[in-house]
Amino acid sequence: MHEALQPKLLKYLTAALDAKGLKNTAQITRDIVNYHTTPEQAADTAREAGARNLVLSHIVPVVPSSFFYPAFLGDAHAHFKGPITVGEDGMLFMLPTGSSVIEKRKLF
Repeated sequence: MHEALQPKLLKYLTAALDAKGLKNTAQITRDIVNYHTTPEQAADTAREAGARNLVLSHIVPVVPSSFFYPAFLGDAHAHFKGPITVGEDGMLFMLPTGSSVIEKRKLF
């Protein structure tokens, strides 16, 4: 599980905030790039750690539909060969004792 930010998409949000005159909020969107991880960086970390699955959470910017997941993920699949899941509110992941199978459920 890793947080992720897609800077290419965040640029659109920053531009919209600037256009609306919301300079302070726009500056925050510029600053957060410095302390968040891209999907590709998270994929590198998962690969180096020997992880078998990668779940991205704390998604920035918010992705309104799974239709946009490929744009959010960018080149992450080139960095990590296992499954990559874009976390959504209500997702629950469990690894039962003695099992190597991760169970995934939607709570709502």
